Amino acid sequence: MTHIDSITYCFKQKKTSLNEVVNYIITAFIIIQVIFLPVFTTDEFMLGAVSGKTSVFLISILITFFLILIKFLYKKSITLAICNVDIFLIITVCYVFINCIIKDGAVTNRVLELLGLCFLYLSLRVIKHKQFILILTAIIFSSIIQCIYGNLQLWDILKSQHNQFSLTGGFFNPGPYAGYLASSFPIILGLYFTKDLKIKENALLENSNALRSMSLLAIILIFITLPVTESRAAWFSVICTSIIIFSFKFSLLKRLKDLHPIKIKTLLISVIIVLIIGCFAMYKYKVDSAKGRLLVWKVTLGMIEKNPISGVGFDRFKSFYMNEQAEYFAQNPQSSSIAVAGDVEYCFNEPLQFIAENGLIGLIFISVLAFHLIKIPSNGLNRYLIFILKTGLFGILIFGLFSYPSQILPIKVNAVCYMGLLAFFDLKRWTIEFKINNILKCTVLFFSILVFSLSFKYISSYIEAWKNWNKAYQFYSIDDYDKSLEYYSKTNFILARNGDFLTNYGKTLVVSTQYDTAILVLSDAIKEYPNIVAFTAIGDSYKATKRYVLAEQAYLTAYRMNPNRFYTRYLLAKLYDETNQYEKAINIAYGLLNEKPKVESTAVNEIKEEMRNILNKK
Repeated sequence: MTHIDSITYCFKQKKTSLNEVVNYIITAFIIIQVIFLPVFTTDEFMLGAVSGKTSVFLISILITFFLILIKFLYKKSITLAICNVDIFLIITVCYVFINCIIKDGAVTNRVLELLGLCFLYLSLRVIKHKQFILILTAIIFSSIIQCIYGNLQLWDILKSQHNQFSLTGGFFNPGPYAGYLASSFPIILGLYFTKDLKIKENALLENSNALRSMSLLAIILIFITLPVTESRAAWFSVICTSIIIFSFKFSLLKRLKDLHPIKIKTLLISVIIVLIIGCFAMYKYKVDSAKGRLLVWKVTLGMIEKNPISGVGFDRFKSFYMNEQAEYFAQNPQSSSIAVAGDVEYCFNEPLQFIAENGLIGLIFISVLAFHLIKIPSNGLNRYLIFILKTGLFGILIFGLFSYPSQILPIKVNAVCYMGLLAFFDLKRWTIEFKINNILKCTVLFFSILVFSLSFKYISSYIEAWKNWNKAYQFYSIDDYDKSLEYYSKTNFILARNGDFLTNYGKTLVVSTQYDTAILVLSDAIKEYPNIVAFTAIGDSYKATKRYVLAEQAYLTAYRMNPNRFYTRYLLAKLYDETNQYEKAINIAYGLLNEKPKVESTAVNEIKEEMRNILNKK
């Protein structure tokens, strides 16, 4: 070998090692997201357990995008291996975004997260399969951290993220916390049986004792922690996925075939009885919660009936639901569901919410995607790994039948990791190879720098907006309304279509007696998220500006959304009393005095006293 050949050889070796280094850095960022996102919260942001996670995720994705760009610029040619899962995932996501734009959707947290999750999936598709186990190990490690975090909250060592619950982990209430543990559990239980798990060319599993020990620790901690969360959806998910994994592990279906038909029938009847008793017990455990979900599902079906083909648009469920609930109660004034009604932002059933937002077209696309994920063959060396990844997705679906995992970023990250790793084993794939010349590299580099700069600027503004909202809310809490409004006005650009933000902003304007401005802000809030607080606040503004007919309409809408609430009927009674509509005022006053509230409080007693005063006057 000549001296020149030696230099060329070394250069090629450095190029190869650079590609490997970039791959490992991308994997490292995926691992950081898996471990760090669930635990990250911040007091600087409004809803720090939610917005903080989104902010960190978007920053991490931006860095990953830069790393993928380096891989692109490094290569002279690219070979794309596109599988069925890739194709139908692209089609589904494109439809969701296009439909969202057509339906006048806003740039919400869920929209930004969906964009980021697309880049996360791309990152998973460019790394090497031998790095998969590192990601799955990170999921185990993250679950251990969350369990320890939650138990430290129970022991009052760490602060909970919710003032009504002692256990939340790194989430805003116990439900998402339990859902995250449930989404990780199938992988943890599956990896505990590592002697059945073989990944080609993966030396990391030659000594699986450490992985099994981590898995066992995580399983023990989850079974200690999960019951305290009182999340029936998470319990049900863990039970179902455990049965599936044990059935696969011990070949229970094959053993059943060897049993006598009478024994099989007896066993089947016993299982059905146990399931019925278990479901009934979970229903009775929190009857009002179960009835509330049934109400939400029933009203959501009404939404679907009105927009069956393309739905209302991605992340637009909350923009329509409460109006639909008001209409439902207007048509069913004697409904027993009135007692369990409330302000609703989620459907508590992911398939129903997906159909409501994306219609039957979206359902067809995602069903085809799910079919191709299920169709990935569980055979060969990787059959057990494929099986537990599918079980992980199934566990998230089970949880999603009774909860809202699409609102919880760490659960979505887990789901995308499972999908990205499964796609590697999809045998039906098409290979596309094309050369990369300098002109293409320069073009891609130019647009990438432009996208990177704009994205960085937007993320910076996004972070600042959530910080300002938090400051505004804190000043509102201490009755410093001028300072609060100063920060609200700074935040208005980024969060101009955030219904919760606009409701808070409008309420602050009302208590500051800036009624005309409040009406404008609350009108926008009602478009994005019609809710009882927004309608009562805008009703107060109309009343203060002598627009009594509009005030009555606003109060009536708030009342119809939840006819069981004392406060909205109290506002109506006061309005009728002040506008000399005595008969209406007296009817409401009698109703409130003769009704027993769900929760006795000082406010309820004060309302009843004012109703007595109205009756005494008349």
